[in-house]
Amino acid sequence: MKRRVVISGCGVVSPIGVGRENFWTSLTEGIRGGRLITGFHTDGYGTKIAAEVTDFKSHPFIEKEEWERMDTFAQYAMTAALEGWEHAGLTQLTHEPSRVGVIVGSSNGGDPFLHENHVNQLNGGEIDPQKHIGAMINNAPIQIARKIHATGPAYSMSTACASGTNAIGEAFRYIQSDYADIMIAGGTDDGIQPLNMAGLDRIHAMSRGNENPGSASRPFSEDRDGFLMGAGAGMVVLEAYDHAVARGAEILAEVVGYAATTDAYHITAPHPEGLLAAEAMEKAMEEAGVSHVDYINAHGTGTKLNDEMEAKAIHLAFGPDGHRIPINAIKSMTGHMLGGSGAAEVVSTVLSIVHDLIPATVNTDPVDQKLRLNVVRGAPLHTSINVAMTNSFGFGGHNASLILQDVKGDPYT
Repeated sequence: MKRRVVISGCGVVSPIGVGRENFWTSLTEGIRGGRLITGFHTDGYGTKIAAEVTDFKSHPFIEKEEWERMDTFAQYAMTAALEGWEHAGLTQLTHEPSRVGVIVGSSNGGDPFLHENHVNQLNGGEIDPQKHIGAMINNAPIQIARKIHATGPAYSMSTACASGTNAIGEAFRYIQSDYADIMIAGGTDDGIQPLNMAGLDRIHAMSRGNENPGSASRPFSEDRDGFLMGAGAGMVVLEAYDHAVARGAEILAEVVGYAATTDAYHITAPHPEGLLAAEAMEKAMEEAGVSHVDYINAHGTGTKLNDEMEAKAIHLAFGPDGHRIPINAIKSMTGHMLGGSGAAEVVSTVLSIVHDLIPATVNTDPVDQKLRLNVVRGAPLHTSINVAMTNSFGFGGHNASLILQDVKGDPYT
């Protein structure tokens, strides 16, 4: 029999708040993270705005030398992971190291370190070996594993913007199949970098609402014009239900379904009809044993094609229910954190279940009526959430869907 898997801790680094409490407060208050870019000069760029992480400091448990060896994407992941670890109440005395693993998703990995080394080489300088290693995408999970002394599986994965959701789903499988008792999983990226922004600017993927950065990310709006680049990380602690109960842990939510599919259609554009995205949702619901959800945390990037595809996929998966299920898109506030987005959205979904509250999507008016979606906007929606879905879709046609369930009625919680 497959083991039950729960979430017992969460951590987040985002443009609207570092730490889950700051993050949740900002979501419920509709705080927007968009602003003019300060990290580099944007002369010649069509897009001059992004949702940067501010007020970010080293975690007190991370030594200065460790911190300096990590690129920002790994710093974000480590900080969020340690917050989640503490939130779960875990110590070295509460687990067997070989039964603990780490999976971190990232789209870009260590862009800043790669860029610094390349510029230095072009100018006749030497490559910094620590930065070369620190830019490797597997640096984030390995640093986390070293810090918490986890000797189970520890690796990175990259499925573009679906990376964080896929990482959590695969960690769920490890515990479900009894290969681990605890997994830290999530995603991270720092895509607000000169080369990455130039490339996405070139293909017109991002919003050019430079005059009003806070309103530039407009998921499901009639006048959406692309996504707003964000940065940060989301991490969750997944744990076998029986393990969590045995140590008296607070259980936040249960993971009951996961599925991933691939469009096999285009290197960047999603399948216009959302066929495989709908299949991911359907398969996740089938595993969860549900045909209905109370809430969908949407991918909601604010690009013309992606929002249209996601709407079609929801209608395919849910039929008539697709018109009425409350949905929101927190990228309207956080921007698109690339590999970090899906994981931050899982954290948001967990907190929505805990508080029975769906944060409103901002910047959506005028809503695109052609999409026929019940987008929560204007004010947060207080509603009972028993089953929730969160979706992520990435360049190349990666589709991932997770189903989370409330556990407040469980006698052991």
